[in-house]
Amino acid sequence: MALLNARLLRYYGPERLLRVGAGVAALAGCVLLLVTHMPAAIQLDAIQLSGLQLDSVQIDRRTSELWQVVSCLFFFVGMTGLIGANTTSLLMARHPHGASTTAGLHTRS
Repeated sequence: MALLNARLLRYYGPERLLRVGAGVAALAGCVLLLVTHMPAAIQLDAIQLSGLQLDSVQIDRRTSELWQVVSCLFFFVGMTGLIGANTTSLLMARHPHGASTTAGLHTRS
């Protein structure tokens, strides 16, 4: 994620990347909360999925929930690279007198 952050900083500012990263992490966290509190089975009635008609298909909760949880955690944890790096740079830019302390605390944690 650090490489992607470095490339995106050329086009967007750290404030915008921080907002996007926090928004995506918040959205992934909310979806994760919803996924883990869904009913035992999902009933799909007559849903067309890429031209294929599915009638009354039951999806096993364990299989579907695993992939949903993994994908939500991927985005939630993946955004820490955007959030952490941009937060540190913005704090160091706004408080230059304490930049060394900020850098020391960030590498320590």
